Amino acid sequence: MTHMLINLSNHPSEYWDQKQRQAAGIYGEVVDLPFPCVDPSGDETYIEHLADECMAGVLRLRAGHRVVVHLMGEMTLTVALLRRLKEEGIPCVASTSWRKVEEEQPGKKRVTFAFERFRTYTL
Repeated sequence: MTHMLINLSNHPSEYWDQKQRQAAGIYGEVVDLPFPCVDPSGDETYIEHLADECMAGVLRLRAGHRVVVHLMGEMTLTVALLRRLKEEGIPCVASTSWRKVEEEQPGKKRVTFAFERFRTYTL
C-alpha cells in the first residue's frame, strides 16, 4: 500500500516552498484536492453538504493508499471535515507558518507566509 498526502487546502502543492515539499515527503506522494469556496451566507446544512462532498473526494483518492490529509480552510467546514475524517480513521495535519504582515495603507495589507512544519490535529 502506497502512502499519500491529500492536500485539501487553497494552496496548491506546486506553489509550496522547498521546506514544505520536503516536510510533506514523509507522508508520500502529494495529491491536491482543492478546498471549496465557502459561501459566507450558507447555513449549517450547507456546510454539512460541502463536508459530505469533500469527504467523498478524499475517499475516492484514498482507494489503495494509506493517506494523511493536510486540511486547511474555512473553519466551520474544516471542523466538519475533521470530524468525518477522524471517524474514518484518517489522520489529519495542519501546516504552521510564520506570518509577516505589512500594512500598505488602511484596510490593505501584504501578508507573507513562511512554512514551519506540519502539526497533527488532536481532536
